[in-house]
Amino acid sequence: RELEVATARLCDLSFNDEDKEVRLHLSVSKNDPQARGTWRPWRCICSGDEGESAHRRCPYHAAKHHHDDLVKNFKDCEHDADFPLFPTWAGLEVKPEHIVMFIEAIAVLVGEALFTSKGVKRFGKHSFRATGAVHLALMGIAVDKIRLIGRWVCGVVIHYTRTAPLATLAADYKQHE
Repeated sequence: RELEVATARLCDLSFNDEDKEVRLHLSVSKNDPQARGTWRPWRCICSGDEGESAHRRCPYHAAKHHHDDLVKNFKDCEHDADFPLFPTWAGLEVKPEHIVMFIEAIAVLVGEALFTSKGVKRFGKHSFRATGAVHLALMGIAVDKIRLIGRWVCGVVIHYTRTAPLATLAADYKQHE
């Protein structure tokens, strides 16, 4: 959610360079009333024969690049336990409503309509979660794994991913013919 992006801290990010794994600590959620949080790991997905542009799609390499960029642009940010993971140009925490504005700006840049034909806003504070779930489902990731990644204990992940399995219906049918 936009709140998780706005409140994430640089210290929430850790790397295991030997295994090429990035781990992100996710703090408070509706399902974590004791505020213990949890860690979500992602390993490098590069195949080795891809060029530098492939690293943009790799969670590990994208996180390394982001981390290195922060360290380069914000002196001593690594020693500040409260430094934002996604700061403003001035190194301050981004307001949650500005995250939503950012999502809408990206939508405009790629030619997406901001409203449905009925005048309802298409993007909001759950846009990252919804589009992330759909993307993973379209990649063939099992909904149970997506549910764990997103820390969903309810069925909203099914709502988000409901049509994704249909994208491969014809190929699945041909495979079982």
